[in-house]
Amino acid sequence: MLTSRSEGATSNKRTRNSTTASDSTNAGSAGVANAATTIDARLGPRLAPIKPSLVSQPTELQGTIISLTKEMLETRDAIKQRKTSYARYEQPSKDPTTGNVVKDKEGNPLPFIPGALREKCPLKASTAANNDTIMAELMEDARKEHAAYIVKMTAVAKSIAAREITIREESLRSTVYKLINKIALASVIREELSVGLPTDCAIGRPEFVGLIALAVVEGSTANFASKLGMDTVGALADDCQKSNNYPAAMPREEDMAFLTPIVTKLLTDIPNFTTVLWDLDDKKDVDRKINAEIKKELEKAAVVELTEDVEDELDAIDLTHAPKDRLRDFIDKRVQEGLDKKTVQFKKAMRKNSSGEAKTPTSRPTASGTKSKNNSAKQQSKQQSKQQLKQGTDPKSKDQTSTAEPRSKKQRSNANAKNRNQRNVQNAEKAGGSSGGGKKRGAGRR
Repeated sequence: MLTSRSEGATSNKRTRNSTTASDSTNAGSAGVANAATTIDARLGPRLAPIKPSLVSQPTELQGTIISLTKEMLETRDAIKQRKTSYARYEQPSKDPTTGNVVKDKEGNPLPFIPGALREKCPLKASTAANNDTIMAELMEDARKEHAAYIVKMTAVAKSIAAREITIREESLRSTVYKLINKIALASVIREELSVGLPTDCAIGRPEFVGLIALAVVEGSTANFASKLGMDTVGALADDCQKSNNYPAAMPREEDMAFLTPIVTKLLTDIPNFTTVLWDLDDKKDVDRKINAEIKKELEKAAVVELTEDVEDELDAIDLTHAPKDRLRDFIDKRVQEGLDKKTVQFKKAMRKNSSGEAKTPTSRPTASGTKSKNNSAKQQSKQQSKQQLKQGTDPKSKDQTSTAEPRSKKQRSNANAKNRNQRNVQNAEKAGGSSGGGKKRGAGRR
C-alpha cells in the first residue's frame, strides 16, 4: 500500500510539473506575440520595412530608433516640399489655371515671381494729373523702379528658399549621426560585456562610438551622402567629425579589431533605417502622383464621353417636333447621375475629414454628470405641470405659490393625505353638480 501511494504521489507531481511547463511555454509564446503586436502598432505602415532590423537591436533601444526614424522621415518630407517650391524659381512663370507659360507683349516668357511680390506699383497719381506730362514721366519712372525692386527681391527670396532647404538638410544629418551614435553605443556595450575590451585599452566608450560612427560614414555610398545634402562621402565624413569625440592617440590594431565586427554590422543596419526606407517612401510618393494623374485623365475622358452621349441623344431628337417628355427625362437622368456621384464623393470626403465622432452627437458631459437633451423651456414647463398635478394643485392657477417640499417622512405623508382629501371633495362636488344641480344626495327629503 505504501508503494502504490508513493507512486501515485509521484505521478501527480509529474502531472503538475508538465502542466506548469506547458503553461510557461504558452505564456512565453503569448509574450512574444504581444511584443510583436506592440512593435507593429508603434511602427505603423510607413515604418514597417525597418522591423527586421529593429528586432535585432536591444529592446531598450528600439523606442529611440523608432522616434529618430520618424523624425528623419518628417524632415525629409519638409525638404521635398521645399525643393518643389524652390524649383519654381528655375522655371518661367505659369498660369495657375491652365498651366501655360505666361509671356510678355513681345512673346518672351516671364520669370517666376513669388505671390508676395506680385503687387503693382503702390504709387498713384490723382485724376487731376492725368493730362500732365511731367506726372506721366514720374509715374513711368516709379513703375520701372518698382519692377526692378521686384526682380531684386525675387533673387533674395530665391536665396532664402535655398537656405531653408540647407537648414533642414543639416537637421537631417544631425539626426542620422545621432542614430548612428545610439546604435554604436549599444553595440560597444554588448561587445564589452560579452567579449571584453582589448588588453590595456586606453579608449573609453565615447571615443569608441566616435571611431565607429566615422568608419560607418566613410564606408557609406555616394547615394547616402547625396540624400544627406553632401556631394561626396568625404565631405560627409568631414561633417560627421564635428559632432563626435575621438581619441587623442591613434587606436591600436587590437582596438581596431574590437571595432571591426561592430562597424560591419552597422554598415548593414544603418541603410535599412535610412536610405532603404527613404527609397521605399519615395517610390510610394511617386506611385501616388502617378495614380492621381491617371485619375485626372480618366475623369476628363469620362466628361468627354458624357458630352458625346448628350450630343448623340440631342441629334436623335427632331427639335422641330421634340418630344418634351423624352428630352426632359434624359436631362433629368443625366443631372441626377451627376448629383448622385457628387453626393458619394462628398460623403467620402466627410468621412475622411471627420474626427471619428458618431453621426448623431451625444449629450455633452458636465461637472455634475451628463447634460440632459430635454433642456428646452417648453419641455421644462411640461415637467413642472406634471409634478404639480401629482401634488394635487392646478398648474394653470396663478394664485398658487410654490411651497417647499416637506423634509420629514411624516410631513410628506400628511401632505399627501391632505391632497387626497382635497381631490375627494372636488370629485364629490363634481358628481353632485351633474346629477342634481349641485345638491347632495338626499337633499329635499323629509
